[in-house]
Amino acid sequence: MLKFFLLMTLIFSTSLNAQTLNLSQADGEYLTHALLTAKVKQQETSVFSTTATLALGARQALTQLDFNLGNFDDSQGYASDTFWHQIVLPKATQKNTQLHLKFPNAMIDELNFYLMVNNRLIASWQRGSQQDWLPETKTDAIWLALPLDKEFESQLLIRKKSSASLLSPMAFFQDDKVEAAKLEQKISWTFLTSALLLLLIYNMAVYSFFRSPAFIYYITLNASLILGISVTSGMGVWLFPDAVFSFLNQFKATINAISMWSVYRFSLFFFNIENSLPHIWKKRHYGDIALATYVLISCFSSYQQLIFVFLSLQFCASIICLIGLVHTGSRKNFAIKSYLVAWSCVIFGACVETLIFLNIIPYTNLSASVYPICTIIELIGFSFAFAENAHSNEVSRQHQLVTDLHTGLPNRRFYFTQLKQELKKLAMTEESFALVTIQFTSQDSMNHIFGPEKADIAIRQTALILNLNLLQDDNALTFEMPNKDIASLIKTSTNTLAFLCKDKGKLDNMVKELQTTLDDVVTIEHFDMQHQYSIGTALYPEHSGSLDTLFRYSLIAADVNNLCNDSWSLFNQRYQINHIYQHRLLARLKEDVREQQLSFEVQPQVELSSGRIIGGEVLIRWNNKEMGQIGPDEFIPLAESAGLIYMVTQMIINKVFAWVAENRHIVEKRHLSINVSAKDMLRADFANQVINLSLCHKVSPDCFILEVTESSFFEHNNTVENNIKTLKDAGFRLSIDDFGAGYSSMHSVMVLSPAEIKIDRMFIQNLHKDETSFTLCKTLVTLITELGAQTVAEGVEGQQTINQLLEWGCQIGQGFGLYRPMAPDSYCELISKNSDLGFRYFKQES
Repeated sequence: MLKFFLLMTLIFSTSLNAQTLNLSQADGEYLTHALLTAKVKQQETSVFSTTATLALGARQALTQLDFNLGNFDDSQGYASDTFWHQIVLPKATQKNTQLHLKFPNAMIDELNFYLMVNNRLIASWQRGSQQDWLPETKTDAIWLALPLDKEFESQLLIRKKSSASLLSPMAFFQDDKVEAAKLEQKISWTFLTSALLLLLIYNMAVYSFFRSPAFIYYITLNASLILGISVTSGMGVWLFPDAVFSFLNQFKATINAISMWSVYRFSLFFFNIENSLPHIWKKRHYGDIALATYVLISCFSSYQQLIFVFLSLQFCASIICLIGLVHTGSRKNFAIKSYLVAWSCVIFGACVETLIFLNIIPYTNLSASVYPICTIIELIGFSFAFAENAHSNEVSRQHQLVTDLHTGLPNRRFYFTQLKQELKKLAMTEESFALVTIQFTSQDSMNHIFGPEKADIAIRQTALILNLNLLQDDNALTFEMPNKDIASLIKTSTNTLAFLCKDKGKLDNMVKELQTTLDDVVTIEHFDMQHQYSIGTALYPEHSGSLDTLFRYSLIAADVNNLCNDSWSLFNQRYQINHIYQHRLLARLKEDVREQQLSFEVQPQVELSSGRIIGGEVLIRWNNKEMGQIGPDEFIPLAESAGLIYMVTQMIINKVFAWVAENRHIVEKRHLSINVSAKDMLRADFANQVINLSLCHKVSPDCFILEVTESSFFEHNNTVENNIKTLKDAGFRLSIDDFGAGYSSMHSVMVLSPAEIKIDRMFIQNLHKDETSFTLCKTLVTLITELGAQTVAEGVEGQQTINQLLEWGCQIGQGFGLYRPMAPDSYCELISKNSDLGFRYFKQES
């Protein structure tokens, strides 16, 4: 009993030190942190590796081995020792009963997985390249389904030993993501295999036509690349029989050696070394002898022993390519040069792959795809280079990659690739500059009104004019495009432009000059529109020396500029903190919207002449369990910008209709006003969705008023007009909220034909403080009355204000001076009580 207690204590203490995998980490991303790792010397491995005692070996490893983070780095390279990893998996939840592990390195000779729960072996898997796979599931390579326990955390032990790299990239998936990930893997493998095989067949056909000796070695190179990639990417498990894959994995170094020999022989013929460099041609046999020796040695040596020899040969191959470029560039056409770039890309990819398995470069989806992509680029590049029109095709391709198709301006790719060269030049001269970003914030509304194509044309016209203006400004940095065109403006996305200002002291004048162009009216389909935009700036090197970070900072500054009245905004670290907060807020909002956590309150509306409650306005509320109460003025704009507003509106309408269905007396001779976003009206199915909800809850549409804030979206938009007509035909009434504030247009009144118009609280609260507000308020009441709509005054707080509104003929009031917003149950209770309560404010004042 004492031994058992000590054993359980040891296991418990070990689990406390282990790293528990959170469910949030099961997102398909490869783990980037170190794992608890134990090293077993070669002479000690027998205790923990016998297949006859899997459970015993796993328990012994868990209790007797020294797991610590210090061994992790050693376990990711080349070593003759055996290594164990320990990962603690969370308890099962109702939603997640198992996790799925993806382990892409299929080159490890011995690879065992043990799933332990409460010192019991639940499952085990054998997945080494030199092992029989148990259980047998090779169609998806190394994917493991790990069942979770409801009561205890599970412990995953991984044992590995190999002459190849022990690199252990791991990614965990939840149930709802794993099938898509497996399908994505199969698609990528199918695409990669198909592309390589098609190119191999194509090049064999080219060889049969041209009969060039170089193609013999080129085809050999293609074949060796296919075999090499199938091993390193793991798709060989899926592609070949067990024995074939095991053989390829065992002789991977030999495959690489043959590949390098093919590159060497091909280069000799392709660059015509016999004629261009005869002194090297005479010594070519030394290279053949060296490479043949390397091929022979690789058959009897491990990849670990030859890795640095392979890197040296890659370097030598690069030197040969460089020599060939120098000596053929003046006598040969661009076909030779373009091919040189293409297959050098493969050497780069091979170097990246080698550095990955040396654990110098982290294993990610991106880094793992470099070598296969580079291989395909090399093969395609040579095929095009061999054609007669290689020069023009290559220039055109390069130009398209870094150029916006419609404007001919540099694009986002240009910014993040070609512009780095300009940055290096500035860094050498210790010059500084300002990155200026222009965001067209009206792009979404223009897309809805005119369609994406015409909206893009409007921005395109403005961008071309801005570029011409910048080219005439000596303070703007210019760039040379692949086709030798000169540009200053970069189009980084459909609604974002950027340029570099060399003299920060002249930035303000420069931006103001550009704003004259930005403020010009743009005509689309005979309608005059004006761009809405924001401008942000970040400084190099003050704010960052990275183009990526600099661009991000300028976008943050542009977002801030959108909320202020300045002509442009300079990045500040406070902006970044706020930007992080906004992202956090948005994430919580998405969660709570998905889980239907938003609620509402009701603020009564009062007939000013009698004090009778004639209805109420539904006000949305959000109280997040982590971030507390968040005001609508903060999260509603966020929901609109993130495209969540439609879901928010639908949720609140559904909750209000359900509440009314249970308390029908609250709308007897009364109404309820519900706020909807102008962006809701831009959805073609909005009206039908609202009507369907009313039918579902069996509530009468004529009891509800939909309040819409004035917006330029209403202009010339058929979708908005159709929604309005459908809602009115169903019996819903419409109201214009915050009339007189923000975007004002009589066209909004014409389109909506509202049953009521609400005067913004800004005018009401300043009624007796400011003569301008007094005059405007009086004029608005008169105007609304003449239009035949009911007038609702927001922000009513004093008897003097009420008397003045009654004198002007305003019928309805709403504000803290009358009633504060209250919970739905409190509103029901208020309606059910004596109507004298409606005179609470007036009796207080008399």
